[in-house]
Amino acid sequence: MARILFITGIAAIVALLVLVAQQIMQNPIEAKQTELESRLNEAQMLDYEADEAGELSFSEYTETITQRNDLWQALVELPPPAEEPPDWSEILKGVRFTRQVIGTPPDIRIRAHLSPNDSAGQWVSAGHVIRGARIQEITDSFVLFSITKDGKEYTHRVRR
Repeated sequence: MARILFITGIAAIVALLVLVAQQIMQNPIEAKQTELESRLNEAQMLDYEADEAGELSFSEYTETITQRNDLWQALVELPPPAEEPPDWSEILKGVRFTRQVIGTPPDIRIRAHLSPNDSAGQWVSAGHVIRGARIQEITDSFVLFSITKDGKEYTHRVRR
């Protein structure tokens, strides 16, 4: 009984090895290639005769196309022109900053002369508004101004 099971097991293993070897040796593209060749052999060639009506009249085509106004209408509406950025030289005309400082960042205050006639100056800090421009940041080397127009923020640096 054990001998029969042993022989059956060996036969099954040999059969599996034969199937694996057959899969390895068989070209998978070959079946598709023969099918394609048979379909190409069955296909019929059609005779194509070119239209020999003569030369194409490109001037007529050009004239027809240019006369159709609907072809030349914009597909998408043009965006509105870009908003002009503020004229910083006009807004900050005559404003100058000194090196005099009170406090340390972020609570720093500096002396600003807002016009040529303003000899005393004023102490300003971040958040202060000068002629519509808000001071956003003050550093050792510059003062950063910002203006918001139509939801867009414009910034400008002024050296100290």
